[in-house]
Amino acid sequence: MNKKGFAALAIILIVVVVLAVVGGIAWVHYYYLPSTSSATTTPNAATPSPETAAAMLAIQTVKSGTVAQYLDVVPTPHTLHPINATGFSKLLFNGIIISFPWTDANSTTSKSQTFIQARFSNGREFTLFDYGKDVSPQGFATQSSSIQTGYDLWSAALNATPDEITNSTPGDEAQFIAKLVILKSTIFVGFSSSYSFSTNVVRGFQFGEASTSKEADINFFDQNDNHYNLLISGTQDEIDYVLASIQPSHLE
Repeated sequence: MNKKGFAALAIILIVVVVLAVVGGIAWVHYYYLPSTSSATTTPNAATPSPETAAAMLAIQTVKSGTVAQYLDVVPTPHTLHPINATGFSKLLFNGIIISFPWTDANSTTSKSQTFIQARFSNGREFTLFDYGKDVSPQGFATQSSSIQTGYDLWSAALNATPDEITNSTPGDEAQFIAKLVILKSTIFVGFSSSYSFSTNVVRGFQFGEASTSKEADINFFDQNDNHYNLLISGTQDEIDYVLASIQPSHLE
Protein backbone atom coordinates (compact mmCIF):
# COMPACT_ATOMS: atom_id res chain seq x y z
CA MET A 1 0.00 0.00 0.00
CA ASN A 2 1.39 3.44 -0.91
CA LYS A 3 1.64 6.52 1.28
CA LYS A 4 -1.74 7.87 0.15
CA GLY A 5 -3.36 4.53 1.00
CA PHE A 6 -1.93 4.62 4.51
CA ALA A 7 -3.04 8.23 4.84
CA ALA A 8 -6.59 7.32 3.84
CA LEU A 9 -6.73 4.49 6.39
CA ALA A 10 -5.31 6.80 9.05
CA ILE A 11 -8.02 9.36 8.24
CA ILE A 12 -10.76 6.78 8.70
CA LEU A 13 -9.28 5.62 12.03
CA ILE A 14 -9.09 9.23 13.22
CA VAL A 15 -12.74 9.74 12.24
CA VAL A 16 -13.79 6.72 14.30
CA VAL A 17 -11.80 7.88 17.35
CA VAL A 18 -13.15 11.44 17.09
CA LEU A 19 -16.74 10.24 16.91
CA ALA A 20 -16.23 7.87 19.85
CA VAL A 21 -14.70 10.57 22.06
CA VAL A 22 -17.21 13.22 21.07
CA GLY A 23 -19.99 10.68 21.60
CA GLY A 24 -19.06 10.39 25.27
CA ILE A 25 -18.99 14.16 25.63
CA ALA A 26 -22.35 14.46 23.89
CA TRP A 27 -23.95 11.84 26.15
CA VAL A 28 -22.90 13.77 29.26
CA HIS A 29 -23.93 17.10 27.75
CA TYR A 30 -27.40 16.05 26.68
CA TYR A 31 -28.31 13.68 29.48
CA TYR A 32 -26.47 14.70 32.64
CA LEU A 33 -25.81 18.44 32.44
CA PRO A 34 -28.56 21.07 32.76
CA SER A 35 -29.42 22.92 29.60
CA THR A 36 -28.05 26.45 29.34
CA SER A 37 -30.35 27.43 26.51
CA SER A 38 -33.78 26.48 27.82
CA ALA A 39 -35.03 30.01 27.33
CA THR A 40 -34.44 29.87 23.60
CA THR A 41 -35.19 26.20 22.90
CA THR A 42 -38.26 25.50 20.80
CA PRO A 43 -40.69 23.57 23.01
CA ASN A 44 -41.33 20.84 20.45
CA ALA A 45 -37.78 20.69 19.06
CA ALA A 46 -36.49 17.14 18.70
CA THR A 47 -33.76 16.15 21.14
CA PRO A 48 -30.94 14.44 19.24
CA SER A 49 -29.84 10.97 20.26
CA PRO A 50 -26.36 10.70 21.81
CA GLU A 51 -25.03 9.37 18.48
CA THR A 52 -26.57 12.24 16.53
CA ALA A 53 -25.29 14.75 19.08
CA ALA A 54 -21.81 13.25 18.74
CA ALA A 55 -21.97 13.61 14.97
CA MET A 56 -23.13 17.23 15.24
CA LEU A 57 -20.30 18.12 17.63
CA ALA A 58 -17.77 16.37 15.36
CA ILE A 59 -19.02 18.45 12.44
CA GLN A 60 -18.73 21.64 14.50
CA THR A 61 -15.11 20.72 15.27
CA VAL A 62 -14.36 20.36 11.57
CA LYS A 63 -16.19 23.59 10.72
CA SER A 64 -14.07 25.50 13.21
CA GLY A 65 -11.03 24.84 11.00
CA THR A 66 -9.84 26.43 7.80
CA VAL A 67 -11.88 24.10 5.55
CA ALA A 68 -15.29 25.28 6.79
CA GLN A 69 -15.98 27.36 3.68
CA TYR A 70 -15.54 24.34 1.43
CA LEU A 71 -17.77 21.84 3.24
CA ASP A 72 -20.98 23.09 1.60
CA VAL A 73 -19.52 22.90 -1.92
CA VAL A 74 -20.62 19.86 -3.94
CA PRO A 75 -19.39 18.86 -7.41
CA THR A 76 -21.21 20.41 -10.35
CA PRO A 77 -21.71 17.97 -13.27
CA HIS A 78 -19.48 19.02 -16.17
CA THR A 79 -19.84 17.90 -19.79
CA LEU A 80 -16.51 17.69 -21.56
CA HIS A 81 -16.10 20.02 -24.55
CA PRO A 82 -12.66 19.22 -25.99
CA ILE A 83 -10.69 21.70 -28.08
CA ASN A 84 -10.17 20.88 -31.77
CA ALA A 85 -6.42 20.29 -31.61
CA THR A 86 -4.25 20.65 -34.73
CA GLY A 87 -1.48 18.63 -33.13
CA PHE A 88 -1.11 16.39 -30.11
CA SER A 89 1.27 14.35 -27.98
CA LYS A 90 0.42 10.85 -26.73
CA LEU A 91 1.62 9.26 -23.49
CA LEU A 92 1.42 5.61 -22.42
CA PHE A 93 1.53 5.39 -18.63
CA ASN A 94 0.61 2.62 -16.18
CA GLY A 95 -2.39 1.15 -17.93
CA ILE A 96 -3.74 4.20 -19.74
CA ILE A 97 -3.11 6.15 -22.93
CA ILE A 98 -3.52 9.90 -22.48
CA SER A 99 -3.16 12.61 -25.13
CA PHE A 100 -2.36 16.32 -24.85
CA PRO A 101 -3.38 18.98 -27.43
CA TRP A 102 0.20 20.28 -27.63
CA THR A 103 3.39 19.10 -29.28
CA ASP A 104 7.07 19.54 -28.47
CA ALA A 105 7.38 18.46 -24.88
CA ASN A 106 10.80 20.01 -24.39
CA SER A 107 11.67 18.13 -21.22
CA THR A 108 10.42 15.36 -19.00
CA THR A 109 11.45 16.78 -15.66
CA SER A 110 10.81 13.64 -13.64
CA LYS A 111 9.54 10.10 -14.14
CA SER A 112 9.12 7.00 -12.00
CA GLN A 113 6.84 3.99 -11.74
CA THR A 114 4.16 6.06 -10.02
CA PHE A 115 4.37 9.53 -11.58
CA ILE A 116 5.52 11.50 -14.59
CA GLN A 117 5.73 15.22 -15.26
CA ALA A 118 6.63 17.29 -18.29
CA ARG A 119 6.57 20.81 -19.66
CA PHE A 120 5.69 21.74 -23.24
CA SER A 121 7.37 24.45 -25.26
CA ASN A 122 4.26 26.64 -25.00
CA GLY A 123 4.55 26.69 -21.21
CA ARG A 124 1.82 24.14 -20.49
CA GLU A 125 2.79 21.44 -18.01
CA PHE A 126 1.37 18.44 -16.21
CA THR A 127 2.12 15.96 -13.44
CA LEU A 128 0.34 12.59 -13.44
CA PHE A 129 0.35 10.33 -10.36
CA ASP A 130 -0.76 6.70 -10.26
CA TYR A 131 -2.13 5.81 -6.80
CA GLY A 132 -3.51 2.41 -7.77
CA LYS A 133 -6.34 1.16 -5.57
CA ASP A 134 -5.40 3.48 -2.74
CA VAL A 135 -8.65 3.81 -0.78
CA SER A 136 -10.62 0.89 0.59
CA PRO A 137 -14.33 1.67 0.89
CA GLN A 138 -14.90 -1.37 3.12
CA GLY A 139 -15.64 0.49 6.33
CA PHE A 140 -18.14 2.74 4.55
CA ALA A 141 -19.66 -0.01 2.39
CA THR A 142 -21.04 -1.73 5.49
CA GLN A 143 -23.19 1.36 6.06
CA SER A 144 -24.19 2.10 2.47
CA SER A 145 -24.76 -0.30 -0.41
CA SER A 146 -24.04 2.54 -2.84
CA ILE A 147 -20.37 2.66 -1.78
CA GLN A 148 -18.51 -0.24 -3.34
CA THR A 149 -15.46 1.39 -4.95
CA GLY A 150 -12.90 4.10 -4.28
CA TYR A 151 -14.75 6.33 -6.73
CA ASP A 152 -18.03 5.73 -4.88
CA LEU A 153 -16.39 6.79 -1.63
CA TRP A 154 -14.96 9.99 -3.13
CA SER A 155 -18.34 10.80 -4.69
CA ALA A 156 -20.23 10.21 -1.44
CA ALA A 157 -17.76 12.29 0.57
CA LEU A 158 -17.65 15.21 -1.86
CA ASN A 159 -21.45 15.33 -2.06
CA ALA A 160 -21.95 15.20 1.71
CA THR A 161 -22.69 18.48 3.51
CA PRO A 162 -23.00 19.37 7.22
CA ASP A 163 -26.61 20.55 6.91
CA GLU A 164 -27.72 16.97 6.18
CA ILE A 165 -27.50 16.33 9.93
CA THR A 166 -30.31 17.72 12.07
CA ASN A 167 -31.62 16.92 15.56
CA SER A 168 -34.04 14.40 14.06
CA THR A 169 -31.46 12.54 11.95
CA PRO A 170 -31.16 8.92 13.18
CA GLY A 171 -27.92 8.27 15.04
CA ASP A 172 -26.41 5.75 12.62
CA GLU A 173 -27.17 7.96 9.62
CA ALA A 174 -25.81 11.06 11.35
CA GLN A 175 -22.52 9.37 12.22
CA PHE A 176 -22.19 8.02 8.68
CA ILE A 177 -22.69 11.52 7.22
CA ALA A 178 -20.23 12.95 9.76
CA LYS A 179 -17.56 10.46 8.68
CA LEU A 180 -18.12 11.43 5.04
CA VAL A 181 -17.89 15.16 5.80
CA ILE A 182 -14.69 14.67 7.82
CA LEU A 183 -13.21 12.66 4.95
CA LYS A 184 -14.30 15.44 2.57
CA SER A 185 -12.41 17.97 4.67
CA THR A 186 -9.18 16.06 4.00
CA ILE A 187 -9.50 15.82 0.21
CA PHE A 188 -11.22 19.10 -0.67
CA VAL A 189 -8.84 21.73 0.65
CA GLY A 190 -8.04 25.09 -0.90
CA PHE A 191 -10.54 25.01 -3.77
CA SER A 192 -13.70 27.08 -4.03
CA SER A 193 -15.25 24.89 -6.74
CA SER A 194 -15.42 21.29 -7.90
CA TYR A 195 -16.82 19.49 -10.93
CA SER A 196 -17.68 15.90 -11.72
CA PHE A 197 -17.20 14.32 -15.14
CA SER A 198 -17.32 10.93 -16.78
CA THR A 199 -16.48 9.22 -20.07
CA ASN A 200 -16.82 5.62 -21.20
CA VAL A 201 -13.40 4.96 -19.68
CA VAL A 202 -12.90 7.20 -16.61
CA ARG A 203 -14.91 9.21 -14.13
CA GLY A 204 -13.74 11.69 -11.57
CA PHE A 205 -13.57 15.19 -10.16
CA GLN A 206 -11.89 18.47 -11.06
CA PHE A 207 -10.94 21.01 -8.41
CA GLY A 208 -10.24 24.59 -9.40
CA GLU A 209 -11.36 26.97 -12.15
CA ALA A 210 -9.23 26.61 -15.27
CA SER A 211 -10.95 29.71 -16.69
CA THR A 212 -9.32 31.89 -14.03
CA SER A 213 -6.25 30.05 -12.75
CA LYS A 214 -5.40 28.18 -15.98
CA GLU A 215 -4.69 25.09 -13.89
CA ALA A 216 -6.63 22.30 -12.25
CA ASP A 217 -6.27 19.40 -9.83
CA ILE A 218 -8.06 16.35 -11.24
CA ASN A 219 -8.68 12.98 -9.61
CA PHE A 220 -10.07 10.23 -11.82
CA PHE A 221 -10.70 6.50 -11.61
CA ASP A 222 -10.45 4.01 -14.48
CA GLN A 223 -12.69 1.00 -15.11
CA ASN A 224 -10.66 -1.08 -12.64
CA ASP A 225 -11.02 1.61 -9.93
CA ASN A 226 -7.36 2.61 -10.19
CA HIS A 227 -6.94 6.17 -8.95
CA TYR A 228 -4.95 8.78 -10.88
CA ASN A 229 -4.24 12.38 -9.94
CA LEU A 230 -3.56 14.88 -12.74
CA LEU A 231 -2.20 18.36 -12.02
CA ILE A 232 -2.37 20.28 -15.28
CA SER A 233 -2.24 23.80 -16.67
CA GLY A 234 -4.34 24.91 -19.60
CA THR A 235 -7.71 26.28 -20.61
CA GLN A 236 -10.83 24.30 -19.77
CA ASP A 237 -11.33 23.03 -23.32
CA GLU A 238 -7.68 21.93 -23.41
CA ILE A 239 -8.17 20.07 -20.15
CA ASP A 240 -11.39 18.55 -21.50
CA TYR A 241 -9.42 17.32 -24.51
CA VAL A 242 -6.97 15.53 -22.20
CA LEU A 243 -9.72 13.90 -20.13
CA ALA A 244 -11.73 12.84 -23.18
CA SER A 245 -8.63 11.25 -24.73
CA ILE A 246 -7.95 8.72 -21.96
CA GLN A 247 -8.12 5.11 -23.13
CA PRO A 248 -7.00 1.74 -21.71
CA SER A 249 -3.45 0.89 -22.76
CA HIS A 250 -4.50 -2.44 -24.31
CA LEU A 251 -5.99 -0.45 -27.18
CA GLU A 252 -2.52 0.75 -28.19
